[in-house]
Amino acid sequence: MASLLTTDRGARLFALGCHVGETVRLALGGRWEADDDDPRGEIDIRLPDGSVVRPVQRLMKRFANGPEDGVVGYATALGTSTAN
Repeated sequence: MASLLTTDRGARLFALGCHVGETVRLALGGRWEADDDDPRGEIDIRLPDGSVVRPVQRLMKRFANGPEDGVVGYATALGTSTAN
């Protein structure tokens, strides 16, 4: 069975990164930012305390490096919680 990441890998990682980012944004507040004039610019989230997170970049690191760059630990370190 073929992996979902065998085709359209970049688009799928981007979509997963956006999902993680929106989850973080909803949990912590903040806003999406991008510099449309920078062709190499990142899509970031600026949190209310002024810090910037890059969820799409994190998903790419996770894919490249494996579990040591896990997403759950990343979101937890930012202050999100799975408890309601």
